[in-house]
Amino acid sequence: MVNGAIRALAKAKVCGAKVTGLADGTDLETTARSAGGGQVTRQRRLADRRGREPEIEITVDGWKVLVLIDAAPKIPLAVKVGNIQEHETHWTRAVVTQAWANLTGAARLYKVVVDRGFLDGTELWWLDQQGITLVVPAQDHMAVTADARAPTVVGEDITVGRRVHRVRHRQGREAWTARLETEEVGLTGLTTYDP
Repeated sequence: MVNGAIRALAKAKVCGAKVTGLADGTDLETTARSAGGGQVTRQRRLADRRGREPEIEITVDGWKVLVLIDAAPKIPLAVKVGNIQEHETHWTRAVVTQAWANLTGAARLYKVVVDRGFLDGTELWWLDQQGITLVVPAQDHMAVTADARAPTVVGEDITVGRRVHRVRHRQGREAWTARLETEEVGLTGLTTYDP
């Protein structure tokens, strides 16, 4: 039903001609009485009466919901539902293929933004062979981030674009505005990979 609604929105030209998809997965926890879902054991920290937080194992029943969302209008491009114990790496190809089917004749998926949970080597290769640009946001502590920032320190970067915008914080008398400047820099020869 959901994918049918997405196809109708695509035919109505709600999406642009070139689409950037954002992939995300979440757990939908249910009770053990819910039929068809999966089960997984996880580590959780629960505070006891003395304020200590020991790690305990709990069993969770439910589903895993994976969504590929259009970055601009924030509407879903594809939805897949499976057992909670399945890992996201098994779903990358399925959710991208479903998005293609939903966008056929209306738009083209050319870029996918994912977190590291969606990646493994075969999926990276498959996305590259399909002509899809893959974007994985890096964190400050990762080696790829340090390698990407190193040329800017010595001035070897090529500025591709610059964006300045204002962001309002709080409301009423406590409101204040911050000026944020983002600079996009092009790099070549970056081969660091953080698995």
